[in-house]
Amino acid sequence: MPVNVVKAPPTILLKEEPSDLTTLKALEVNLSTTIGLLEKNQIDEAKIAFKKFDNRWFDILVIVRVYSKDAFHQMDSNVSLLERKFLRSNAVSISEILPMVKQLDQDLIDVIKLVPNSNSPSQFSRKVQPLTVEEVELTSSKVREHLFNKTELLVQKGLALRDAIKTRDIKKTQLAYEQARFEFEEIEFLAEAFKDYDIALDGRPEQMVKGELDPNWTGFHTLEKAIYQDGRLDDRLDTLADSLVQDLKNFQSELEVSGLMITPSLAITGAASLIEEILSNKITGEEERYSHTDLNDFKANLEGSLFVYSIFRSYVGRANPELDTLIMERFSIVQNDINPFFSADNRALNYSQVNAATRKQLAQKVEGLADVFSQVPGTLGLKT
Repeated sequence: MPVNVVKAPPTILLKEEPSDLTTLKALEVNLSTTIGLLEKNQIDEAKIAFKKFDNRWFDILVIVRVYSKDAFHQMDSNVSLLERKFLRSNAVSISEILPMVKQLDQDLIDVIKLVPNSNSPSQFSRKVQPLTVEEVELTSSKVREHLFNKTELLVQKGLALRDAIKTRDIKKTQLAYEQARFEFEEIEFLAEAFKDYDIALDGRPEQMVKGELDPNWTGFHTLEKAIYQDGRLDDRLDTLADSLVQDLKNFQSELEVSGLMITPSLAITGAASLIEEILSNKITGEEERYSHTDLNDFKANLEGSLFVYSIFRSYVGRANPELDTLIMERFSIVQNDINPFFSADNRALNYSQVNAATRKQLAQKVEGLADVFSQVPGTLGLKT
C-alpha cells in the first residue's frame, strides 16, 4: 500500500518568543480587564477580553506548569469551567463567574511572582520538529499494521455476534454485541473515511428516511435495538446479522485494496476525532440509546486514540517533552475517571445510571485532553 512520504524540513523554532514574565503579565492584563468589565455588568465586552486570554492559554500552560504544578492544575480546571459557563453560555451569572475569574487572576499573579525577572526569550517556546522521511515510513507502517489487525479482529467479533444471535441466548448475545462494538469504536475514524460503510455499519435511525422503520437501516444499531430494547432474537435478526458480517468483510477488503494512505496526518487526525467522538456522541448517550453501553464505546475511543498516540509519542516528546507529559497525564485522568464504571469482568455500567453532574465532569476531563491533543499536529509539522 502506498505511503505519502514528504521530505522533512529541519527543526524550526516558530519565532523568538517574549520572555516568560512578559507573556504572563500580558495575559494577566486580559484577566484584570475581564474582571473590571464584569463588575460593570458588561458581559459581552468581558467575554471578548477573556477570549483573548483563553486563546493563549494553551500556549502558556506549559510555562505555568513548569513554575507551579499546583497552580497549573487549579488554573486549568478553572479555565475549562469558564469556557463552558462563561464563553459558551447564553445565560451568564456574574455572581458565579466573577469569583472564578478573580481566582484565576490571583493564581496567575502567584505564578508571575515565581518567574525570574529576565528579558531572555522563553526557554519553553513551542517548537515544530517534523518527522523525517524514515520516521514517516516507520509510523505509517505501524499504524497501518495496527488498523489491519484491528479490522481482522472486528470481522471475527462480528462473526461471534452473529453466532451468538443464532443461539437465541440473550445474555450471550449482549456480551458479543459489546465486544464487537468495542473493536469497531477503537478504529471508528477509519470507517468514516469510507462514508458508505460508515452508514451501513454505524448508521442511526435519524440518518434514514423512515427512521427505525426504514428497510435500508442496517448495521450495529439495528441489532442493538432488537437485542436490548425489543429482546427479540429471531430469523429477521439472523438476516441482519448476516448482512453486518458481510459489510464488515467488505469493509476489510475495501481497506486493503483502496490504496488509502495511512499517513501520520490521517492517523493523528483520526486519533483526535476519536476523542471528539466521545464528547459529541458518547457523553450525551446518543450513540447506544437502546443498550446504554456508551461507556464501553467511550473506553474504546479512548484506547484507540491512545494507541495511535503511542506510536508518535517519542517524536512529540523529542520536540516538546512538557506537551507529551500533559497529554499522558490527561489520558490517565480520563482513564481513571471511567474505570470505576466497569465491573471486574470489564462490563460497563448502564449509562442511564450515570447522572448529569457526573457526565459534565467526564466531559470536562475529555475536553482537557482534546485541547492539549490538538497541539500534536503542529508539533510534528503535520498538515491536517
